Amino acid sequence: MSGRLADRRPVQALGWFAGRTVEVIGRNNAITATARHGGQCTIGRQGHLVLPSSVRRSCGVGSGHRLLVLAYPDRSLLVAYTMTALELMLSRYAEEHEAA
Repeated sequence: MSGRLADRRPVQALGWFAGRTVEVIGRNNAITATARHGGQCTIGRQGHLVLPSSVRRSCGVGSGHRLLVLAYPDRSLLVAYTMTALELMLSRYAEEHEAA
């Protein structure tokens, strides 16, 4: 079963529309989506980005999990970070700055 990003604003910021095909990849606690003809996912009728279950599983994203979603319109790219990814980034940042 697939899920979707509840917030449509990042998709709207990218100018993606219902029926637009995108390539969605999940790895290292992050999901990336790029507009691509022939991509395996589509923007749903109501403008939501549909996330395949295989992608959600690979990143440990379950129903209701919070993600930090960033849109890069100049690259036609969307990146969604899991809370695990954010925790890792913040702990690495803190370690680097404690040593300084």
